[in-house]
Amino acid sequence: MSGWLTHTATFLLGVAVGAAFFILKAKRDRDARNPRKILKQLYRQSPRFFDELKLELDRPEFKGVREFAILESSRATFVSEDLRFVYYEEDMPDLKSLAVALEDSGFADDVTRGRTPIFRLRENFIDALKAL
Repeated sequence: MSGWLTHTATFLLGVAVGAAFFILKAKRDRDARNPRKILKQLYRQSPRFFDELKLELDRPEFKGVREFAILESSRATFVSEDLRFVYYEEDMPDLKSLAVALEDSGFADDVTRGRTPIFRLRENFIDALKAL
């Protein structure tokens, strides 16, 4: 009898996990169709980052720049062959978590090659940021 009970409980647990997965996936898909809504939520977490980035992207010399690096402090040395924006955790402590949230939302990709976190912004993010 206990074998039957164990199998039933396992089955019901699997059904619950599967249902939760599909509910979360549907919510994520629905949110992905409205990038401005997601961006507004992220903006509330760190308006300084978005305001600075928007100003930089409006400058003609930075129109094509799509990557940013995260350094611990302005005293750290960072050398790059590519043109990138650089932001400092000492100025914006939640920067790494914000970058991960951008990645999770489909706005950026982690392109880190060494120890310095580097993220590439996607065009859907640039478009949503301009509309913000």
